[in-house]
Amino acid sequence: MTTIAVKRGETITLPTGEEIMQALRTLRALEWIRISVGVNPEYGYLQVPYVAWRYHERTIKKERTNRETCTTTAKNVEWSLDTSRHNWLLSPSRLVDEQQAIGLPFSEAAWAIASTDQAFCLAANEDMALITLALGGKRQ
Repeated sequence: MTTIAVKRGETITLPTGEEIMQALRTLRALEWIRISVGVNPEYGYLQVPYVAWRYHERTIKKERTNRETCTTTAKNVEWSLDTSRHNWLLSPSRLVDEQQAIGLPFSEAAWAIASTDQAFCLAANEDMALITLALGGKRQ
């Protein structure tokens, strides 16, 4: 986990991309993964966190375990886990809702939220830390 300052004298702890990857690997081998979390290295603002991944082998048990963990972990914002496509996607529901409503590409919708609502990004990143810890404790 990485600690970052968010206000004078106030810090939060966020998961690294590697920690998220390791947490998902507790349910077996990953074939592909894309992670957005923490501070954008180029622009310095908090990003909307999301993870898209594909397991080498899909199973109902993996889906159930991921869904249970992502929906029962204490949260600041509502989260969505979409397993209906080839790649699974865990993201704040707001990101999916706004992306669909506006019709922007996913990454542009994430940028639109990040550029206007850093309080949301902070809350969602805090959730991602909790979800990562919870997923990391799951074994199949």
